[in-house]
Amino acid sequence: MNKSKWFALVFGILLLSGGYATYARTQNHFERSRLIVTNPVQHISNIAPQGALHVPFTKVNLTARGTDIIVNKITVVRTGPADDGAFEDIVLLNSEGEVLGDGSLDGEHTVHFSEPIYIPRNTTIRLTVAANMAEDLAEFEGQISALVITDIQASGFLPVNLKP
Repeated sequence: MNKSKWFALVFGILLLSGGYATYARTQNHFERSRLIVTNPVQHISNIAPQGALHVPFTKVNLTARGTDIIVNKITVVRTGPADDGAFEDIVLLNSEGEVLGDGSLDGEHTVHFSEPIYIPRNTTIRLTVAANMAEDLAEFEGQISALVITDIQASGFLPVNLKP
């Protein structure tokens, strides 16, 4: 059984058993009940100069449909043939470029943003995962990496898992 059929079966059982979670994935659209995650866009082959601040890697829209939502945690993973040392830190920005959270990559190439993000009902916010680059990138020349959102957790909802 492939992964898509497995997810459909599991979430179908949740719905039939009185659970309120729904899951749909069609072309970059993930939906979990009243939290909708759309357009997780990964920038390809960004130029990231030494010491650069807020180099964008991934953008995503979060919509609170019908109710206010508080996002409690967003998990980001560094992927690709690169070293974590190229990144001073990883930041989460709102659409105005304000920093909502920052952190360093851990031993599993992961950063968890756990500052609560409030989304008023029937509102969409745009978030950007960006990086502050190390001051010296000489030892990282030619490396290509990505910062991918793999998990979003909101109060009252099952996690939205964005792993392919």
